[in-house]
Amino acid sequence: MVVEPSESLFEDKMSKVKTLQSYTGEDQGFLNSYYSGFANAHVFEPNLPIDIRNSKPIPEMERLSTLYNADVANKVIVILHFLFLVVFYL
Repeated sequence: MVVEPSESLFEDKMSKVKTLQSYTGEDQGFLNSYYSGFANAHVFEPNLPIDIRNSKPIPEMERLSTLYNADVANKVIVILHFLFLVVFYL
């Protein structure tokens, strides 16, 4: 999946990169700080049947479960954030 922010959103994020605190010192910490409601956002349920998902109001923000942050030893994780590619070898 490719997600591209609007030009105004991109410019706003870029203007805050050097001033907004990142608890990790990295891009994910910045994004979590930028979207201040992220920690309390509705947890996306990918296995929920589509008819049930469509019967509920659309939340303002959704996030993946922290289970997706689990250690995946001996795997390659490729993450694309905005204009750069980061590859982690675990």
